[in-house]
Amino acid sequence: WLVPSNYELWVFFTLTLGDSYFPFLAYSCFPITTRHIKQMRPDLPVIAQSAFTSYEDREKASEAGCDIFITKPINKIELIKLIKKLMKR
Repeated sequence: WLVPSNYELWVFFTLTLGDSYFPFLAYSCFPITTRHIKQMRPDLPVIAQSAFTSYEDREKASEAGCDIFITKPINKIELIKLIKKLMKR
């Protein structure tokens, strides 16, 4: 994950959807990336997706600044509803 530090690049985004865990990494960089995004764009909605469903995983996503946490497999209809909800804010 490379997060551009150039703010101008982020003004075009309306939503961020990211996987909260990468098994091939020794640690997940998603919380770091999410915090960085929220520093640049606090208004940008962030949805975390994960195959892990524990309370701790949900808490980590929330602490990082994610607005919503969804589990895999992703229900397309539910995802669309969540996106619409976030876009109304």
